Amino acid sequence: MDHRWQLTADECFAIRGRGLVVVGRIEGQATMGDRAVLTTPDGQSRHVSVLGIDHSHARRQGDVETHIGILVNVTDMPFVPRGAVLRSAM
Repeated sequence: MDHRWQLTADECFAIRGRGLVVVGRIEGQATMGDRAVLTTPDGQSRHVSVLGIDHSHARRQGDVETHIGILVNVTDMPFVPRGAVLRSAM
């Protein structure tokens, strides 16, 4: 594995003047300040920084999943499509 964590986007939203929040289920543990790579389903990639993290635990049929929102320094994209991948850059 060449990354510490990976998140596949379920949804996202922009916060004007702050950046883009990518929301999904995370594998591994992200930290504020991490450098990451955001890759869209069509293969376009860009390097970003993690500016903030928000998480909640959702109970789904007896299993606990961690859904997390990661704020990244992207101000020129209104959204990323479902299935985009945000992963740590090593």
